[in-house]
Amino acid sequence: MKETLLLLAQIKRGQAKVVDEISYLSRAAYETKDPRIAIELGKRLTDLGDYEHAFIWYNYVINSPGVEEILRARAAMYAGITAARFLDDTHRAHEYWQIVVEKFYNSAFIPRAADFLLGAVDEKTFRTQITATPETEAFGEYVIGLKHRTLADKKAAANAFKRCLKLSSEKDPQKMRIPQKWAWEDLQRLQDYNGS
Repeated sequence: MKETLLLLAQIKRGQAKVVDEISYLSRAAYETKDPRIAIELGKRLTDLGDYEHAFIWYNYVINSPGVEEILRARAAMYAGITAARFLDDTHRAHEYWQIVVEKFYNSAFIPRAADFLLGAVDEKTFRTQITATPETEAFGEYVIGLKHRTLADKKAAANAFKRCLKLSSEKDPQKMRIPQKWAWEDLQRLQDYNGS
């Protein structure tokens, strides 16, 4: 059933039938209780600008005690990033990142990023933590850019986003994966804001 619902959602997305796509994704998340689908639904709703419904799905994962800690930490991190990126709500973002630190501190790399975003560690220390794998390095560079953006240091933010993009072989923004997709989008916003 899950595969059918996800396939139908993909077909509707290809047809630009967003309401139907989200309906199938929501059914898949409800009926299977799969936290990965709920997270993907949150990300998709974010892409569509429906941030409050994205938070609902992220919170669903965060507050599900039977779900793996790494997935709950990821949902909290994404919720915080959404609040910071689109709502410029650093207070709300910090609340989600604090959840990562307080509840999911053993969840691999994500709590290190939350520590940095909350100001518990400096950039130099954080940089020593992001070189373990190409994935953590790319995510780390994105997080550095986001932190600088929240501090209104547009130049440092843009430089970090560019470093993140260099860690991807994909040049088509439509095919980029997170975090490069976010880095490309945020870099465009910074350039649009500066009128360049």
